[in-house]
Amino acid sequence: MRKNFWKNIPLNDLSSEEWELLCDGCGKCCLNKFSKTKKCAPIYTSVACKFLDINKCSCKVYSEREKKRKDCLILSPKNINKIVNLLPTSCSYRLIYEKKPLPSWHHLNLPKNKNVHNTKNSVKNFAISEEYVDSSDIVNFIFEKF
Repeated sequence: MRKNFWKNIPLNDLSSEEWELLCDGCGKCCLNKFSKTKKCAPIYTSVACKFLDINKCSCKVYSEREKKRKDCLILSPKNINKIVNLLPTSCSYRLIYEKKPLPSWHHLNLPKNKNVHNTKNSVKNFAISEEYVDSSDIVNFIFEKF
């Protein structure tokens, strides 16, 4: 891995390992959301995909997520320009795409740190799995955007 790669290298030129390391592990992209168009900011709910391990903020089926969930938000250097508005403003991928710095608590700035959870920048402790929410009730879980 190249030193400070997120500061110096365009997203399209990152290795797959570097791309994955950009993720801060917040789990926000796994929340159910509503959006009128791909250009509009989404309306978030606190209801998470059933495949999200809410305590770890990681996908239980990451390598198979595209097959298991047709509406999974699969992010890549090739499509970020088309879906960046669907990402929370705090998303590391979005920040780097917009040429903004990563937050001070990000694990690339503070290695071996779980500050994404300690600083309450993850869905841990507030998200609920969609397995426990009737789809007709999801509007009751809407909250202010990130």
